[in-house]
Amino acid sequence: MERTTPPSPVRGILAPLVAAVWQAQPALLAAFSRTPRNRLLRSLAMIAGAGFIALPAFASEAPPEALEPCVELPYKMYEPSRWVMKGAKPHRWSGYNDEPVDTCLGPNRYRIPANHFYDQMGPDFQGGVVLLMQWPDLQAPLPGKRSEAERAHTLIRSSLEYVNRVSIGPLLEKFIDYPSDYRYEKLDQRDRQPPRFGLIPYYVNEQKFRAHKKERERIDGYESIDYRLENQEDWYLDRDAEGRLTTLIKCGSHLKPDGYAISEDRVEWVGPWGTSCTHRFVIPEHMLSISIDYSRVLLKDWKRFEAELRKRLKQYRVR
Repeated sequence: MERTTPPSPVRGILAPLVAAVWQAQPALLAAFSRTPRNRLLRSLAMIAGAGFIALPAFASEAPPEALEPCVELPYKMYEPSRWVMKGAKPHRWSGYNDEPVDTCLGPNRYRIPANHFYDQMGPDFQGGVVLLMQWPDLQAPLPGKRSEAERAHTLIRSSLEYVNRVSIGPLLEKFIDYPSDYRYEKLDQRDRQPPRFGLIPYYVNEQKFRAHKKERERIDGYESIDYRLENQEDWYLDRDAEGRLTTLIKCGSHLKPDGYAISEDRVEWVGPWGTSCTHRFVIPEHMLSISIDYSRVLLKDWKRFEAELRKRLKQYRVR
C-alpha cells in the first residue's frame, strides 16, 4: 500500500533555529577561542552545533506505519469468505523475490515472503493463501524455482482457510462422518490398524464395502469404478489426551504402491503411479483450517509439516 509521509511540525519549528545557529557558529567559536580557559566552552559550542544539525534528521522521521485492518468483503452464497486489507491496492508483481507480502487470513494480518506462496507472488485474486515447503529441509523454494521442486517430487503444498461460520473445534470430525450414501466414508465402516508413524490407521472393511457395493450397483443399475476397494482411501488419525481429533490424513489405498522412493534427501519416481495424501489439522488460536498435500512416501514427516506451518504463522503474524 502506497503512503506519503506528512511534513513534521517539529522540523518546521527547528529549521530556522538551526540555520541561525549554523550561521553564527564561526563568530561563537572565535569568541570562545581567545583565551585557553575558554576551550571547554568552545567544545560545548561545537557539540551543541552538531546536536542542532542532527535534530532535523530525527524530527523528519515518519511516524510508525499504521496497520490497516483486514476486512471481510460482502458474503456471497456458495462462495468462500474473502478478506482483504482495508484500502489495499492491487498487488503489483515486480519479479520473483522474497519481499514480504501483506496477507489477510480472516481479521488476522501477516507479512509472508513472496516466494512462500504457490505462485511465488502472493495470495490469489480471491485472497486465497497456498504456501509451499520443500522436503527435506521444509524451506520455501527459492524465488522463481518452484518448478524445480515439482520436478524433484519434493514440493509440499498447504492451503490455509479462515473459519468463521462454523465451530472450529469439531471441524475435523465432519470429515470422518459424512452424511451421505457412501457408508465407507464413515469411521464405523473401517477397521483399526496397528499404529504407524504415531498415527492410527483405519482401512475400509472389505466385507462391509462389498455388501454396500452390491447394494449401490442394484440401485444405480451399473458398476462404477468408485466402488473398487483399491480406490478407497486409508485414513490416519491422531487424537489428544481428551480424545479430540487433532489430525486427519487421508491417503491412497495401501493396496496401491507409493510410486516414489526416498534416496537420502531425494525423492525418486519408481512408478507406475504416485500415491498421495491430504493432511488436515486446525490452529484454533488463528481460527485456521489447514490442508496439506504431499506424496504418501513423505507421510513419516507429518509432525514436522504441522510444526513448520505453526512456526511460520507465528513468525509472520503482525496483527
